[in-house]
Amino acid sequence: LLYGEDGELLEPADPHDAIALCERLFDARGAIEAARLSDRQQRILILHLAGFSYGETAALTGDSVRTVERELLRARGRIRAAGG
Repeated sequence: LLYGEDGELLEPADPHDAIALCERLFDARGAIEAARLSDRQQRILILHLAGFSYGETAALTGDSVRTVERELLRARGRIRAAGG
């Protein structure tokens, strides 16, 4: 669901394409719930899928860029493990 054919996390949606962004986030909802992500992981992943860079996400969440990277990595692992 959140992964392309090559197994990599799909690229963020074009933030200027509101319809595609809404569809992407709606589709991701099930995988996020199944993976039982923490609130922080959910916020960071949603911002990433919405097209925000690591730096922008860090600024919005008050986390460091390293924390954003780490939490995305953990979220991806949990989603993979949950079959998303």
